[in-house]
Amino acid sequence: MTLALASLSLGIAAPASQAAETALPTADKSQLAQIADAYLQRRADAVTLSRTQTLRAPAPLALTAQAADVLGGEITALQANATKLEKRWSGFSRAEVTVIPGKGTVSGDTATLAVEEETRLYFPDTKPGDAITHTSYLLPHTLTFKRAAGGAWKLADDKTSVDSSGPAAPTQLEGPATMSEADPVDEILPAPVDEGPKPPPSSDEPGGDAPLREKTLDGPLAGYNYTAMVNYAKKYGLRGNTGLRTYGQDCTNFISQAVYAGGWTQKPGSMSERGDTRKWWYGNYTYTTSYSWAGAENWYWFGRNSGRTKHVPSVWDLFPSDVLQADWGPNPNGNINHTMMVTGRQGGMLYLTYHTPNSVDVPLSYLRAKYPNTWWYTHRT
Repeated sequence: MTLALASLSLGIAAPASQAAETALPTADKSQLAQIADAYLQRRADAVTLSRTQTLRAPAPLALTAQAADVLGGEITALQANATKLEKRWSGFSRAEVTVIPGKGTVSGDTATLAVEEETRLYFPDTKPGDAITHTSYLLPHTLTFKRAAGGAWKLADDKTSVDSSGPAAPTQLEGPATMSEADPVDEILPAPVDEGPKPPPSSDEPGGDAPLREKTLDGPLAGYNYTAMVNYAKKYGLRGNTGLRTYGQDCTNFISQAVYAGGWTQKPGSMSERGDTRKWWYGNYTYTTSYSWAGAENWYWFGRNSGRTKHVPSVWDLFPSDVLQADWGPNPNGNINHTMMVTGRQGGMLYLTYHTPNSVDVPLSYLRAKYPNTWWYTHRT
């Protein structure tokens, strides 16, 4: 996904003779990270309930004139979106942004710095002792800076590299694409076997606190460790497991890892059975892995066909370790786009953890407000 600021790069002509690219000096890297922190904090403040105070007389940012114009428009849009959403849910009270700088290079008067943005957005209605007080997301950015005439660096361009098939981070303006995640490896997959119609999507109408389900954590009847599933999702929600493969659209791959950590056994097959939704396995390579491992629609049918998941009539009846899939609104097309795990339940609210983008404890009420008319598909694991 490329942010609007990325379009500024189209207006920067390459010099006839470009200086050699070298590593960014430590002092410059620290300065650019501070500029990035202030810029990303400004974006995050725009989606909080405190935005009228924090943005009333904001300190100037080190931006080029073009970048400042673009950011001004985006801040206005983010504030408008937040105001609209707050009519349907409680909103975020405040934001904390941490910037982790990575590789930096400089060539003449142009510098590039890769950073990770880790942002926490806090909830306004938490009470002392609540286990969940905020949601977090991690976004990679590639930032381009220009050295001004006086020698000071100014931010000129911002690109992120998150696939747009998932729900946009709260500080980003782009939403989920109406595309299927059944193609997680950029290969043309065969059409899934006709499994017949799905059950109707689960209701997302609020119905009060859901009753306790009969299945208990680590229940011996199922033989699965539901605590391990949730712990895996929480541990690797922001930063994935580097010992395993990731995909551009990584949400279903991530959830497969989580349920596997909780005791789901693989159902291996041959290369010709990769598309068989009765099979589910992780191979050493993408081309030796079943489509059901990392494709959302394929995973849905494996869960149903294997009997490892069961439909739940209301999303509010889900509990930690259960899985929720989405066919995004406002115009769902019957093909599932996204896979998430319930990792928390507090005061009747559900909190979801997923990849694409990497996010932990996202309130279901926020996603309902942002993407109305979504079709939700529930899985009791």
